[in-house]
Amino acid sequence: MVDQRLPIRDLDEPLKHLRLGDFALVVVGFLFAGIAEGDDPFDAEEVVENIAGLVVISQTCDIVRRTSGRYYVAVCPLIEVTEQVLSAIRKGRRPYFTNIENADEKVVADLRRVMSVHKDVLQTWERQTGFSNDITRHQFGAALERKFGQFAFPDDFDEATKQFRQRVWSRHARPNSEPGKVYRSLYQIRFGAEPTWTSEKRKITVIAILMEKENREVDRNTISKELNDILDKVVWPDGYAWAEPKFILGTAKDLTAEDIFLSQRGDFDFLCY
Repeated sequence: MVDQRLPIRDLDEPLKHLRLGDFALVVVGFLFAGIAEGDDPFDAEEVVENIAGLVVISQTCDIVRRTSGRYYVAVCPLIEVTEQVLSAIRKGRRPYFTNIENADEKVVADLRRVMSVHKDVLQTWERQTGFSNDITRHQFGAALERKFGQFAFPDDFDEATKQFRQRVWSRHARPNSEPGKVYRSLYQIRFGAEPTWTSEKRKITVIAILMEKENREVDRNTISKELNDILDKVVWPDGYAWAEPKFILGTAKDLTAEDIFLSQRGDFDFLCY
């Protein structure tokens, strides 16, 4: 059924001021699809507990655009988290949670859950500005991109590189760890597959993007040795092999657009925290 309820004339106020990341605290609960007890497997359920509010995750142009058919906006719930979880979020270790600059510090967006809200409802909100500047708003957008745009690596690849990921994870936050200093000197770790990820035979390249020299805790040779040692321990299943060389090390200025476009970001977002 086509929804004809929303009069286009009403979109100027107050929706024209609503932006990506804006939120409301006094709202009803969060709706989701559950399993019904009867013959129909679908049942709409509502979560009220621990829902502090709702935050808009639709792009601003989709919120304010006044064209027929654009009646809904996507939102995520705001929840209150513990200090322990908040500490993990600060370190980039909970990619499904992200902070809202102008909300209470312990209130975060839960990106694991998404709900569509009619724009009629949004006009009843007491709007709170989520972000005060473009930098923090961009960081929120980047968190959405990480959550919803993360590349799905093959399961056998994930299993083979598990030891590498665990080493990066476990050493990164240790201030006196030499490997920790290595990984804190990297901005991002990416993986490329030649010719493609779906090919029968794939050659894998690691692209390690360096921090600028003044921000590194160890020199380039130390970083190369650590990567070479840990990557040598990867045991590939059939269909995988290292490319030659197995890793590329460079700053963003050193790398080409091809290096970035033909590779996928690994799940190491805590590196830049």
